[in-house]
Amino acid sequence: MGQVTTLPIGVDVGSKRVRACAIVRCDGLLRVERVSTVDIVAGDVEAALGAAIRALDSREKRCVLAARPPDATLWLATFPPMRSAERERAAAFSVRDGGDARAFVTRVRAFGADTFACGSIARAALDRAVARSRRVGMRPVAIDFEAFAWRRAAPNADAVLDVGAEMSRLMVFGSHVPEVSVIPIGGDAFTQAMQNAIGIDAAQAEDRKRESGLGSCGLAEMQALAARVFEIVTGLRARGFADVRTLMLGGNGSRIVRLSDILADALGCTVVREDRFSIESAYPPDVFRAASADWSVAIGLALYGSVA
Repeated sequence: MGQVTTLPIGVDVGSKRVRACAIVRCDGLLRVERVSTVDIVAGDVEAALGAAIRALDSREKRCVLAARPPDATLWLATFPPMRSAERERAAAFSVRDGGDARAFVTRVRAFGADTFACGSIARAALDRAVARSRRVGMRPVAIDFEAFAWRRAAPNADAVLDVGAEMSRLMVFGSHVPEVSVIPIGGDAFTQAMQNAIGIDAAQAEDRKRESGLGSCGLAEMQALAARVFEIVTGLRARGFADVRTLMLGGNGSRIVRLSDILADALGCTVVREDRFSIESAYPPDVFRAASADWSVAIGLALYGSVA
């Protein structure tokens, strides 16, 4: 075996669980060595993060964290001739939404002759994520936008719909900077629909949803989600974005029975739950594929700065 080096750990902190991924490089090839998933109990994110890191059993202390809406935003802009500091002030002014621009950390990078990529994250969210990582012994080396992590993990998809607990995020890759839209419909809405229809509590509804699907419950919520995705994709198509031919479903909500069929019918495209990862894995292929909806962001973050 040749020389083995480790990449920074990819850390994906969601609303209900933390996922961490360790990737190694051996003889020029990248391999997913281990991925851990830990539920967040009683809102204690730091405890879940620490447990996820320990489960990796890695000596690597560097990590890459994720930035995502509503805390972070990414866009392209054009500016008249000005100094770099002036561009960053102008970009910060555009995202402050009537508040104090100092509440955001904004960076601007040249993207062409007169086009610039702008990224902004709420300073409080950034400070909280960095401090939390340091308290569990990690050293953050980068904050990456979630959409870019998804792009690395799903290079063959035209778009990704990450169905989280409280909301869904649609990321369309028809431009050099992904278009990200937040849709206020997530897995909790489907669970609530089952509660209302059957008269069971939230824990029972969640277990039943995972084990046997929603049955006839939640159809209206799934159709509403599909209709919103269709509306966004249609609007992007009118603006010149490439059409969505393949949509990847991510997040735990992606396992909901019938959701992929409803989305495929609404969009007229192929909907998949996994992409063809171009990296090796220490896990059996069927396990790696089955878990890809959960692990993709952590894997994409771990691939930050590397070519898989």
